[in-house]
Amino acid sequence: MSLPKIAILDDYQKISEGPFEELRSSGYQVTTFTDTLLPYNHPDTPQNAKDALVKRLEPFEIICTSI
Repeated sequence: MSLPKIAILDDYQKISEGPFEELRSSGYQVTTFTDTLLPYNHPDTPQNAKDALVKRLEPFEIICTSI
């Protein structure tokens, strides 16, 4: 059984490294995105940006935002 893939979004200050290290060392695949993307549900976000966000996050079972 493979462990869930976890995405951490908008962690441009890299504050999630410590709290998620235990998961990484337990075998979880944790990917941290340090860039900030346009919000999916904002009326000014173009459809191509929404599509890119959905495609980027498809591989992940768990998605978290940075604190």
